[in-house]
Amino acid sequence: MNLLLLLVAPALAQSLADDARPLPRYLDPDVALAVVQGASPSFAACLGPAVPPDGAVVVDFVVKPDGGVDQVRTQPSPPIEAGTDACLVAAVRAVRFPAHDEVPLSLRYTVAWKKGTLLPFPVLSMDRRPHAILFTWLPPPPSPEEQERIRQILGFDPFAAPNP
Repeated sequence: MNLLLLLVAPALAQSLADDARPLPRYLDPDVALAVVQGASPSFAACLGPAVPPDGAVVVDFVVKPDGGVDQVRTQPSPPIEAGTDACLVAAVRAVRFPAHDEVPLSLRYTVAWKKGTLLPFPVLSMDRRPHAILFTWLPPPPSPEEQERIRQILGFDPFAAPNP
């Protein structure tokens, strides 16, 4: 019995090793929100005396698979000075998320303040759709021989011009 186990165990171990693949790493929304909220001191440092007493800036950005931030866009309400906006953009770009195996993720967070005090915003929107423009590949038209074979299979001519 022990001899059989000694013969089978290496093959079983090799089979398990061949099937072992690392699990994909996903960016958990709760973790992403915690990371953004952890950067609140950087956001608060951008709010100076020139900022209106009450306001908000919706920040859209992309989290790359390595955890870095890219494509930061802001939508302030009411309008804020360019220096404050640039400071918020730099603060968001400095945030680092855990690396993940997904496509770049679109996130939206609102930096809001009331009477000059930063408010903890409890919502972070995450969109997992790819940012790349998707192209559709169209095959080249079939050769005359292929067209004839298609006509034979279908029993009609799909390549004929439609009748008006």
